[in-house]
Amino acid sequence: MRCFILVAPSLCPKGTFLKTGLYCVPDCGPGSYGHTLTNTCQKCSSKCRTCRNGALDDLCTSCNPLFYLRGIRLCF
Repeated sequence: MRCFILVAPSLCPKGTFLKTGLYCVPDCGPGSYGHTLTNTCQKCSSKCRTCRNGALDDLCTSCNPLFYLRGIRLCF
């Protein structure tokens, strides 16, 4: 994995996201997603075990226990 040390999301190369305010990464890791409007890593919704990059935190690809995946990738 390649990392770039920067401080501003706007300086991250295309397709990467600022993680913990220090590094641009191509994948934010489990429980996080790349927010495509802010170019930052954010936590997935508490209903999601994993989620995909986008502008919302509830674009789940798998759900936490007690929730199930339905429709357009939402956990209920």
